Amino acid sequence: MRFTVEAEGCDPVVLRTARDGQRGWFLTNLDGWHGTPAPREGAVEAQGRDGDLWPVALTQGPRTVTLSGYAKCESALDADRAVALLNGLFGKRLKVTGEGAGGRRTVHGFLADDPSPRLLGGESKLAFDLIVTCPDPVKRGDPVRYTASGGKCAVRNDGNTGAWPSVKVTGRVTFLTLSLGGHSVTWSGSADDLSLDFADMAPSSGTVTVDDAFQVPPGTSEIAVSCNSGATVAVTVAPVWR
Repeated sequence: MRFTVEAEGCDPVVLRTARDGQRGWFLTNLDGWHGTPAPREGAVEAQGRDGDLWPVALTQGPRTVTLSGYAKCESALDADRAVALLNGLFGKRLKVTGEGAGGRRTVHGFLADDPSPRLLGGESKLAFDLIVTCPDPVKRGDPVRYTASGGKCAVRNDGNTGAWPSVKVTGRVTFLTLSLGGHSVTWSGSADDLSLDFADMAPSSGTVTVDDAFQVPPGTSEIAVSCNSGATVAVTVAPVWR
């Protein structure tokens, strides 16, 4: 796999599989990426009988991803700059993107510990551990935009859990309703374009009058769309994985 760690104001750290003689950043160990965080809840003790009760809900805490690797530099000066880059990631919002056979998947988080840069032989090589806490435990793929036609918008979520869609209306819009699986969202107002993300339900203008926000489940779904004529409605979905 190939991993890219990005932060505002910093050069990206691109970790890839090492090859003899190559210089650059290389990944030696990966933890917390392929699995999914444990539930916060446990079984509830049942008084006076065998067995336990199910918890009211099952939720997850943050994901912790550990990227261990090394940087092979051209000189001791370049290694010193690599140390500065690693330490400069502290206190910033990090975007970690993994690329493999299944495509690109991304998480966001922050450094949870010292990256522990360790200079190795000749001071032109250093090892490190990037421990990233991701408050949102899910991984997201690249967003895909789907355009509504004939009052319907066919969308797809290639992940394994629900994804919040976002809606973009181009043109004059005075009313909008989207429905899926018995849930509906209705917006009213007057605008020359509209943006609405179901993750926060804060429209770029106007008012959400019916807030029954829904997620797009795994697989293909068909969203019913009602909007004034002349406007183009597009729904964007980024696949989500636990």
